[in-house]
Amino acid sequence: MAGSYVPHNIVMIPSDMAHSICKIKLPDFEKPTLIIYQDECMNEAKELEDTFMPKMKSLSVSNLSSVYLSSIWNELSALTTGVEGELCVPNFEEERLSDINIRLLPQLFIENQFGTVGSYISNHNSTDIDYVKILNQAVFQKAKLQALSDLEKGLSKTEPVELIKDYIPKARIPLTISFPGMPPKYKKAACISKIPDIENKAISLISAHHAISKNGYYYDCEPVADELYSSLNNLEDHCCKDSQKNSYVWKTLKEIGKRLAIQLGEDGVQAIKRASKITAFTNFPVGLAILPETTAPLCCHKPISYSPLTPLTRAMQMELVRTPSVYIGNSCKVIIAECLENNDHIRPYSDHIWSLVDNLSKSNQNFNVIKKNITSIKSMKEFLKSNSNADILVISAHGKYSKESNLSGIVIGNETWFAHENEHIMPHLVMLSACHVSPRGIGSYSGDII
Repeated sequence: MAGSYVPHNIVMIPSDMAHSICKIKLPDFEKPTLIIYQDECMNEAKELEDTFMPKMKSLSVSNLSSVYLSSIWNELSALTTGVEGELCVPNFEEERLSDINIRLLPQLFIENQFGTVGSYISNHNSTDIDYVKILNQAVFQKAKLQALSDLEKGLSKTEPVELIKDYIPKARIPLTISFPGMPPKYKKAACISKIPDIENKAISLISAHHAISKNGYYYDCEPVADELYSSLNNLEDHCCKDSQKNSYVWKTLKEIGKRLAIQLGEDGVQAIKRASKITAFTNFPVGLAILPETTAPLCCHKPISYSPLTPLTRAMQMELVRTPSVYIGNSCKVIIAECLENNDHIRPYSDHIWSLVDNLSKSNQNFNVIKKNITSIKSMKEFLKSNSNADILVISAHGKYSKESNLSGIVIGNETWFAHENEHIMPHLVMLSACHVSPRGIGSYSGDII
């Protein structure tokens, strides 16, 4: 799981939808393996169980315990591998199961390999969690794994203890960071002064879930300060002008970095320094920040991927449910929607790129490229409908943002498209080349473009 992101396929079903779902004919690979239900939803769970006949017996939340979890994991392993027998399942003390700090969970898999789960929990499990100790422990175990791997492969004859010491300074860990919060204007419009506890718990859940899948480290932050959003908004306003000053841009990025470092604290900054890559559950583009003692934005020296938290229900759906892999192998169909007008000053550069792509397609019969000039929203919809079997869609356009209405979209002819209609099938991969489609400083609405 460390090599690629493979989430558990967890589907949350509202109880009032259970009866409707039972009427759907699901393919075998989408049928549930295990149903876990709240006690008051026993009847709905029974209906789902009778309909789909999962391979494992349904279980109520109140019956979850360390004993059941060990049994569940062993049974799941037997189902997926065909091998029966005891696994190295963490042996939690039952009374501690619900009290383990969620920030400790990502490290449990590695600790379990060394048989140190019990000592790890007893040393670190508290409400006032010490991030430095957890990070140091994660670094130590990472270095130990690398040292053991080298020794087993015969790549080193150094003593194990010395080899671990050599690897500790070089050890890097995937970092998952949650950084919630909304722009001041958005909070004012929604009449929200602080994030509800239930939403904070949901954010912690999906962030920890992601960190576990990455065999990484989880660091959660306080909500984004209003000053950070204000600085970002000023920067976005400046970049919308006909001419920009590089000095102002660099000054603002450093200002954002300084404020971000203060909010992260020394523990958070150290976690970023130790990160091999970063996944940020946030609406704020942390990658723009030039942190103290650095000379370039964070995104220039650390790989960063973002998981927006708005809307939160969508964030949970995207995180917990497995996204099917798409294999583009023997053939590939690419459709290009060129929305730039013929007299646009950027159009010649765009045409040059498309000519190179077209020449590439001519040299490979399995690579099919279709390009069309799009002049209206209607023609865009027709283009998508007539090429519903495309593998990749590329949209070349200008973005448009109206500060008065707080709406952003892409420009097609004399119209602005928000892609909020649910009447077209999009290819698996969409590449959007357009500016101003998702300003973050003020929290714009961009329909379903992003």
